[in-house]
Amino acid sequence: MRQVCVLTLAVVACAAFAEVPTATAAPRWKHVITEKRVKVFVLPDPSRDVPLIRGETIIRAPILELLAILTDVDRACHWNVRCIQSRTLRRTSDLKVTFYGLLDGPWPVSDRDAIFKARARILEGGRRVRANFDAIPWPALPPPPGVVRFARLHGSYEMTALAASLTRVVYQIDAHPGGMVPDWFVRYSSKYVPIATLSNLRKESRRIGTRYKDFIARHRPPATVKATPSANPPAP
Repeated sequence: MRQVCVLTLAVVACAAFAEVPTATAAPRWKHVITEKRVKVFVLPDPSRDVPLIRGETIIRAPILELLAILTDVDRACHWNVRCIQSRTLRRTSDLKVTFYGLLDGPWPVSDRDAIFKARARILEGGRRVRANFDAIPWPALPPPPGVVRFARLHGSYEMTALAASLTRVVYQIDAHPGGMVPDWFVRYSSKYVPIATLSNLRKESRRIGTRYKDFIARHRPPATVKATPSANPPAP
């Protein structure tokens, strides 16, 4: 048994992660698997029970459309893996929201929950989006019976427009789940949570239609977004 970091609730977009402790030779991201057009990397760190996790993919969708999906936290369970409940607690703008998330833990792992503060920034005239979600204390809403609250969780989505309807998405997560979970679940989560998260985000982008047209209109930059140069990006 050991502790695991796993959460896939995508909320608004991208986040700052804890810096890896400085060492004689800084650890490097290690590629562990590519599946469903998602590349998964881990960053080994002897000071952690499990590594930091990163997933990368390219999605054929406009960058603001993907941002709209991520910020719509009340619909997160339509596409987020193992999501049981996701609901807004406080929203101050399109790009800043505090919400509750409850995730299903497959037997014998207990369900996990957290209160998240999520915020996003649109950068470089709409060419890039950075979104963060961070677990925060919220004593007024304790976990339900039998549910374990995440002790720490930081996540992010970093998105770059490669073309008007082509977006590179990098998803990272660093968490301390609280409680204990089996080793097999640690290994599985490290590989497949990024794959499920990003492939489900791709599927959701294909079925939303014009749901987010007002959001996109509010945040579209004055000038047309130009593609960020990319050397032969993989097919989405």
